[in-house]
Amino acid sequence: MSLDSQLKEKLLHADQEATMLLGPHERVRVVIAGGSALLLLSVLSRPTPDIDVLHVHPLLETIFRKYDMNSRMTAYTDMMPYNFEDRLKRVDLKTKTLDYWTLSLEDLVLMKLNSDRDKDQEDISNKAVLSEINWEKIIEIVQSGEMDVSFNERRYKEFLRRFQNYLEQYKPR
Repeated sequence: MSLDSQLKEKLLHADQEATMLLGPHERVRVVIAGGSALLLLSVLSRPTPDIDVLHVHPLLETIFRKYDMNSRMTAYTDMMPYNFEDRLKRVDLKTKTLDYWTLSLEDLVLMKLNSDRDKDQEDISNKAVLSEINWEKIIEIVQSGEMDVSFNERRYKEFLRRFQNYLEQYKPR
């Protein structure tokens, strides 16, 4: 079974349990970030140990932990553009309670540019990611000032330096 299929199976099982807990008429949006989002966007093929999620319904914490869904992502939301929700991508799964979405590829790249982890830098420099990025959109997001909402000046300058290096190294000319 492919990594993508394994991940989707976990998401479907979590949805089944959420439906039993909340009932069939409740709908909850779940935003997936990190490596799992890259897998669902078909631009990453390495395994990822957990599923990073944002905006977690408090009653779902136990279910999410059972399926390796990391809901402790609040600290990372300052690494994303303030209006990332405008660019969310729906995950194509038939669910009853949980509506799964991923961050856009551009928002994932910007989030990972803020990380000092080698794994994140490898993720955003792989060929599949580089071929799918909407370069105009990612530049527009940064130039609009969306990224500086929660940064201090030093951190924002460091982000801009990393972003400029990323463009110079990977953006097709």
